[in-house]
Amino acid sequence: MHATSSQIMQYPMCSGNELRRISSDYVERLAARSEILNDVVDQFLTTALTQREYTRSVAYTIVLMLNSFHKQNPNKNLGKALWQKFCGDVVSYFENYDWKNANEGNGNDPETGLVSIDALALCALVGDLTSLKLISYHRFKNMTRLLVRQVETCLHVECIHTLFSHAAARATPEIHPVFLFECIRTVKKRISHATGPIHRFPEEVINFETFVRHHLIKRQAAEFPSFHDKRLNLEDALMASCANLSVWRCFGLVNEVQQYHE
Repeated sequence: MHATSSQIMQYPMCSGNELRRISSDYVERLAARSEILNDVVDQFLTTALTQREYTRSVAYTIVLMLNSFHKQNPNKNLGKALWQKFCGDVVSYFENYDWKNANEGNGNDPETGLVSIDALALCALVGDLTSLKLISYHRFKNMTRLLVRQVETCLHVECIHTLFSHAAARATPEIHPVFLFECIRTVKKRISHATGPIHRFPEEVINFETFVRHHLIKRQAAEFPSFHDKRLNLEDALMASCANLSVWRCFGLVNEVQQYHE
């Protein structure tokens, strides 16, 4: 979500108990059947990238899973593989995304028939993983610059706003004012040369610059809070994401989830 200058940033989350239970469930299944790692990663990624409200819950669940694997000496390598696969795929999706035709995931991919990636969800997830230190700030800056240099639409500006609002959940000197002002200047320069409809650009840019100045450069809170949104249910969201994956890949995951609840 975005905050105005008078609001504090907040992030919707599933309950902590639900995230711990889900992470424990998936850790057990991966420990028993490491060959389903790619399918598990795809299920979590599909959930986050097509259901924007779940990006932070998914990111925290991955952290909980990594912590569990780290405590289990025999499974430390499995935790490393999970981190490399999940974060590697997120970075790859971002760097190879068709930003010129970015959308909010409200349609189907004409080639696959699957729900398309929500550009804002992708940016929120990158930011969440950065704030949780699963993606380095160096990588985050390179990814941000990649997008900033392609700004042509209001959605692009909103995506950059989303990147920063999620990556800056915790105060860090890594997101330096020099870098922030560099991004603002580049965005303004890009939109001054935009050839498409620009009637919303001033408002979007003002919102972004106000957020950067008020919440990041002059920030007082060490951490922006998350809040439990009772409308969210990660179990249901994960199950729904299976409809967006091939049946044969998800069948085993669905069966195991159903058995877990019987």
